Amino acid sequence: MTPAGTTKRTYAVPESMWSGVLAWQHKRKCLLVDFQGMKGFSARQIQSVIGDRWPQLRVATVPFPEPTVSEYPEKMAFSLHQPHHREKLAADIVPLVRDARGVGVPAILGLHRIMEVVDDLGKRIGVPIFEVPTLPPAVAGLRLKEAFDRCLPSIGVHTLYNKKVLQVKKDRNGHFTCDIGSEYPELIVYTKAAILATGRFIGQGLVADLHQIRESLFDLPVSQPEDRTQWHRKKFLDSRGHAINRAGIEIDEHFRPLKANGRPAYKRLYAAGSILAHADWIRMKCGSGLAIATAYAAVKAHLQHLH
Repeated sequence: MTPAGTTKRTYAVPESMWSGVLAWQHKRKCLLVDFQGMKGFSARQIQSVIGDRWPQLRVATVPFPEPTVSEYPEKMAFSLHQPHHREKLAADIVPLVRDARGVGVPAILGLHRIMEVVDDLGKRIGVPIFEVPTLPPAVAGLRLKEAFDRCLPSIGVHTLYNKKVLQVKKDRNGHFTCDIGSEYPELIVYTKAAILATGRFIGQGLVADLHQIRESLFDLPVSQPEDRTQWHRKKFLDSRGHAINRAGIEIDEHFRPLKANGRPAYKRLYAAGSILAHADWIRMKCGSGLAIATAYAAVKAHLQHLH
């Protein structure tokens, strides 16, 4: 279940949300709780969207144990690491449970040791408790970032957050030199191969002017409508989507970007994610899945090329 009250198929659902998946599948009697002062999450709104398919879902609003932090999901998550705050929260929820077989809350049940918080609250309330995702910036996203920060260095990944690839040059051996920094080069990275995963307009992988869409780093050809007037349909929510969302980089079977003549632009340059052409990830709601699956395929293609 999403914070809008819609549902979507998801791979690797966080354990803290799994009881909610089962409750939804079996349409169990459940209570969905939100908190006074918390913005961007409304139990009543979710019920209004999903209620006709889940008639035994009730809603309630309770005060957060530490009212001064109820506008800040990250601080709320930290607050619930304190047992006395969980005790206070459970005391407010217990009288509302009645015949419910599960209780849903926004995804703010701790930043660390999440299942410890979930299990403790479940025992205090007397029924399983589950999280429902919130709008970004979300605590669930912070948990994932912390997992990356904790684990990626141990497998040789060096991360450079809040830095941009300002320029890329290719040498005569086909290797790349990347200038990385914020406004000016702060670091130079030499690499034998690269994956272009710069995203679309927000990530500045694609840029648009009054006439065309361009790829910002290598100036690769972009598959796009012939005329700007064809970028969008007249209705914003047209079920057919908009052509601009399918604009992007064409690739070969090895995920290498193509030149205008249909040949790979570079021998060891690959592409992944939303910058790829023809993938209407906005309409299909699969941006993360697209990014992960195509990055895996690009790496696999490169490893096969090495052998």
